[in-house]
Amino acid sequence: GFYVGTWGSSLDEDSDGYGHTELDLFGGWAGDLTDGVSLDVSVLYYSYPNAPAGDFDYVEFIGKTGFDLGPAGLTLGVAYSPEQDSLGGQDNLYLFTDASLGIPNTPISLSAHLGYTDGFLTYTADGDAFDWSLGASLALNDTLSVGASYIGADGQGTPAYDFVDDAFVVTLTAAF
Repeated sequence: GFYVGTWGSSLDEDSDGYGHTELDLFGGWAGDLTDGVSLDVSVLYYSYPNAPAGDFDYVEFIGKTGFDLGPAGLTLGVAYSPEQDSLGGQDNLYLFTDASLGIPNTPISLSAHLGYTDGFLTYTADGDAFDWSLGASLALNDTLSVGASYIGADGQGTPAYDFVDDAFVVTLTAAF
């Protein structure tokens, strides 16, 4: 069905120039098209309430389709930000896919992600970049799970995409 929400985070004010706060507002619709096929379409507004003078806020349109077959899942998605002053008068296209596999008769699941960005938000001279991740999680019980992922991003040009180092991330999730 329909949904709305918000998300917020602190930022490194010294390195990104967007101020120290990001506050995102979103809304959309998600549901099953058929058994094993889902659709999610949404609009996301990125807001930087304490950014310096200038245009920093922007909007993005997102669509994704999910396919589930038993313990395996695949999501294909696209996110598009049209030309906006905050994007330097340019647009941005992001294509992504996510795959998951729950290992039968175990509390273990595996995940993979691959994304491609073309446009202003790559911060590369040629406007192209890839991001990826490989992960695994372990359900400890019905409420808690622990996961680990290796995450990276690669892009060419100047400035080089080397400001984003690959990282190993561990998560603890509680679902109620």
